[in-house]
Order: sequence, then structure tokens, then C-alpha cells
Amino acid sequence: MDPQILSDVVDWTFPVPGPSMRRYLRVQRSVNSIQAVDCGGTAFDDLDYTGERIDQVLFPDVELIRQKGLAEAGTPPNGDKVGDDLPCRTTSLPRWQQVFELETGWEDTVRSVYQSNPVQPRVRQAGRCLSRQTGWVLDGAGDALQRFFVQLDNRAVRAANTSEEAADRIVGKYSAVYADCVGDYAEALRAELLARRPAQIERNRELLTAMAGDLAAAGYVP
Repeated sequence: MDPQILSDVVDWTFPVPGPSMRRYLRVQRSVNSIQAVDCGGTAFDDLDYTGERIDQVLFPDVELIRQKGLAEAGTPPNGDKVGDDLPCRTTSLPRWQQVFELETGWEDTVRSVYQSNPVQPRVRQAGRCLSRQTGWVLDGAGDALQRFFVQLDNRAVRAANTSEEAADRIVGKYSAVYADCVGDYAEALRAELLARRPAQIERNRELLTAMAGDLAAAGYVP
């Protein structure tokens, strides 16, 4: 088995901010494609499509945001997700549910680290930068990064009443601002999580290796 497959499974199970999020997205799309075929559907087009992002407060890929924005314009390539409760999802990937549960547990670790002292000063710094660059009021109760996305979503929805192109321009403009402001925060969170990840990998190495083998047997190519 190609060792890159195991590396990809680790990035998928224990994601961290930064360029490894693109490996996460590729594995996630590949898993959905394999399961769609098992459930009587068709394979997904373009496994390297990066439009299906997860929480970009906790998992920003700054380089990808600079290249393609916070959301990607246009029609996504073919690929309909299958339901979470269908037994056919485990036909080719019998460890999928167990690994999915590891990822859910890792998200709790990510949220805890996000609130920690090494990271929160960078979060506040990023919030001040976003407020300064956008002119939006992002202080007050709660989290400035989350409020940034609320503001952006509201503006994009209003712009979409004019045209999709207008909404895309809004998202593109503020994507660049977000990328400019969150780099230091993203690096701080990434460093803290990478320090915690090896213990999780060792604790679950047998399962991760088995999942990588299942992916290889189902035709996954890194």
C-alpha cells in the first residue's frame, strides 16, 4: 500500500488548518464517491474539487482561500452524497463509521485548543484586522471570526438578489481580506494541533492503517 494513503487518512481523520486540508477534501470526496457507487449511484467527478469546505474558522487553508476564495463559484462537479444511515455505506469501507467517530472526537480537541491561551490572542488579533479592513463591527459577545462570516453571508445573500455574479464578487473581495488577516492565527492553531496529533495517531494506528487498506482496495489513488 502506498504510504501516502495512510498519510491522507490521517489528514482526513485529524484535520488541521493549512494545506493538508486539501488532502482532507480529496479523501472525503473519494469516500463519498466509493459509497455512492456501493449504494447504486455513480462515481464522483473531479476528486480534487475543493469547493466542499468544512468550518473555515477552525480549518482555514489560507493559500486555497487566496487562490479560490472562501466559496467557489460555478456549478460543482457531479457527486450526490448518500445518506448517513444507509448500511451500504460500509460495503467497501467497513471501518468508515469508526474513523468518522474519531474525527468527531478530534473536533472537540480542535475547539478546546481554539479557546486556549496560545491561540486566543491570535484569534483576537485576526478579529481586529478583519474589523479594520472591512469596517464591520465585529466586537461584542461571541467570536469575531464567526461574526465575520455572518456579515459576509448576509451581504452575499443581498447581492444575490441582483445576480450570482454580484454575490461572487462580494465573496471574492472579502475572501482576500480574510486570507490577509487570519494567517498568524491559522499557523498558531495548526502548530498546537500538530503537537497533539501524534498521540492520537499512535492510539488508533491499527484502525487508521486498516482504513487506508480499505481505501486502497476500493481503488483510491492519492
